[in-house]
Amino acid sequence: ARAMALLERGLYRSRKGDLLPGQDDLITACRLLRSAGTVADQDLCTFHLSSHYRRMGDLDEALKLLNTLHERAQRAGALYDDSIYLYSMAFALQMKGQWPQALARYRDALVLNEQFEDAHGIAFAEHGMARSLVELKRPQDAIAHARRALQMVDWSEDPREHSVRTI
Repeated sequence: ARAMALLERGLYRSRKGDLLPGQDDLITACRLLRSAGTVADQDLCTFHLSSHYRRMGDLDEALKLLNTLHERAQRAGALYDDSIYLYSMAFALQMKGQWPQALARYRDALVLNEQFEDAHGIAFAEHGMARSLVELKRPQDAIAHARRALQMVDWSEDPREHSVRTI
């Protein structure tokens, strides 16, 4: 329980810009969960820690953590989780200006999101692909991805939040 409380507090602090206290909480939470938590809780903590490192600008550390999560998700067949990790990797690569690598990861995330028929995931991946193609000086190729992203956006509901609202 302490680890999960630290995870939530660390996430909150990180998101509001209290980066060092947030990092302390997240690192402690992840350490505690490695010794006593479930794999799902450990992965959740690692994912939030990677997002924290991205916020801090340590993109290499974020990518290292995300790559570990991606490999574990692939081994476990956790394709939905992997779609989130791939998108996050693409976003970090985009922030580094590594456009060809970002485009490839967005494409990988798109494939998985299409399997789940996750309109929001598809829209985010398509948007990332369009942005990457523009940066790669391929605006004509980007247009189709931008149009599809706009078509897939439905602000009325995120299907991942449906179960949360009914609890």
